[in-house]
Amino acid sequence: IVLALCGLVLFFTLGYVRLEKKYKRISVIIISVVLLFTIVFGIFEINFFRFTSDGVVFAVEDEYQIAWATSVKSVGYVKIGDKTYYDEQVGQNSVSKLHKVCVPMSELDSVKEYSIHSSPVYSEAAYLSWSGRERSKSYTFRPADGSDGIQIYNISDNHECLSGASQAGRYFGDKLDILILNGDNINDVSSYYQISLIYKLAGNITGGQIPVIFARGNHDCVGKYADELHRYVGSNDGNFYYTVTLGGVNFVVLDTNNDMSDDNFLISSTANFELVRERQAKWLEELDFNGFDAEYSLLVCHMAFGLADYKRFPDWTQKLNSLTDGKFDLCVSGHSHRLHFAEAGTDTLTSYPIIRGSIRSDHRTDGEGVFPFTFTGTAIECIDGHITAKFTNSKHEVLHEISVL
Repeated sequence: IVLALCGLVLFFTLGYVRLEKKYKRISVIIISVVLLFTIVFGIFEINFFRFTSDGVVFAVEDEYQIAWATSVKSVGYVKIGDKTYYDEQVGQNSVSKLHKVCVPMSELDSVKEYSIHSSPVYSEAAYLSWSGRERSKSYTFRPADGSDGIQIYNISDNHECLSGASQAGRYFGDKLDILILNGDNINDVSSYYQISLIYKLAGNITGGQIPVIFARGNHDCVGKYADELHRYVGSNDGNFYYTVTLGGVNFVVLDTNNDMSDDNFLISSTANFELVRERQAKWLEELDFNGFDAEYSLLVCHMAFGLADYKRFPDWTQKLNSLTDGKFDLCVSGHSHRLHFAEAGTDTLTSYPIIRGSIRSDHRTDGEGVFPFTFTGTAIECIDGHITAKFTNSKHEVLHEISVL
């Protein structure tokens, strides 16, 4: 739009005055028609209907939450075998550019195929709804398989730069079992388009074929639609803390939410995160860690509260450290925009080590690069009772390798 306006200004200042009278009339008519269509399409959000992301299979507790985006508002559903699951509430199909449908994990693990379906909705007027032709996309699904070990890739803090992060996330190729999106994959939640970027990043890496684990970052806590984010990404009854077991690995995902206190003037009018911290701590107290049947146990959270030099919310941090100590083999975090492995008990206040491994650079270990086509994330392998982590970049080069367990 900006380029078009600049071109229009240049045309009228440099070219229009040199035209003959009849060509001036023709140019005015053409420009008027183009502007009319642009305004109408903009006001009524008219667009060609298409899927703007692949399906994304978020794994939460005992279900998969399948999400996708479309170019215009639409209704949608998911088919697994002969069963249909709708994106609906109280009998009303959800009309949105974003969709999320919850399905039983056991169902998709068994069938190993699903399809997403959407129809554009052009009118939501009472007693005068109008929809267009349905489109669908089909996917094969591969549940996490521990027979050759579990391959996990962790990405955080790409902040809407998709290219480098997408390349880095393909390090394992077709062997990748689980993708972790560990927060701040977008800059804020000011538009539905930004949420769709989470889908696009996941789709670029997984092709809709493997499970994705989502953890909320501090940038995911701000913006006009931050209170709606749970509707469109992996969440548990509106909360961003949950457990899930995939391929012999148990994950506990915690919500470290905002890095600012609720009374900070930048967020004070909308922030109420202290309630979330209290509810999450109570949930964690009641969590039965003995009930997990898994060989490995990973803690996933955006901010590494277990670090010895972590200063935010000291009372809550101390409680989280106490409740998680001795429960995990490794904590996978982000937030700091650096590559760092913290030894258990030395650099941490916990018995488990902490790895932070996401940065927008192909070679730096600290300090951001500005080139959007570069990124380094963390490749994790759990095999034969051992855990290995590697910092790998968008060229699939290994910058550093760590034997965790």
